[in-house]
Amino acid sequence: MAKIITFDGHDGTGKSTVALLLNETLQSRGHNTIILSPVQGFMNNFRKKNLSVASDIWFYFAAWLLLEKRIELIGATYDYILVDRSYNSTIVLARVKNISFPNTITDCFLKPDLAIWIHVDEPARLERLAQKKFDKIDNQTRDNKLIERANLEYEKLNLIKVFASIPPEQIVKNLLNLLP
Repeated sequence: MAKIITFDGHDGTGKSTVALLLNETLQSRGHNTIILSPVQGFMNNFRKKNLSVASDIWFYFAAWLLLEKRIELIGATYDYILVDRSYNSTIVLARVKNISFPNTITDCFLKPDLAIWIHVDEPARLERLAQKKFDKIDNQTRDNKLIERANLEYEKLNLIKVFASIPPEQIVKNLLNLLP
């Protein structure tokens, strides 16, 4: 069965960049890898519908469960499955938005072999988003109090915190030492 590595954090912290670079590095070393995201496709269809935050959160949980099913089906084919956002991001969002959900809900989720929280200081994050011409820079994305609360929630989770203030290549080099 593949080793599962998840990347969580705010938009613009470098999750996708690090996942792509780690994927390329592992493949260059002969590993069979894939990058998956519970958000791609499934959630993009629902984002257009202007749903409530609570509905978004439940859809994210459902998307994670669908992704887990896919992982079960393809897991034997890969050495590593890299996941761009896991249920941990949904837990943080729910807590910050004061949306209640059963704490035991995560007991039924597949646990990653390595769970990473990519963190970067707020000015750098906003600059990255602007450089990418990110289309979702709204009040929530810029809300410093919300971001601070989310960071506190990420701190409570059992994730490996990686500071993205260093080049992504160095982050990947450091992560290679942590891989199961």
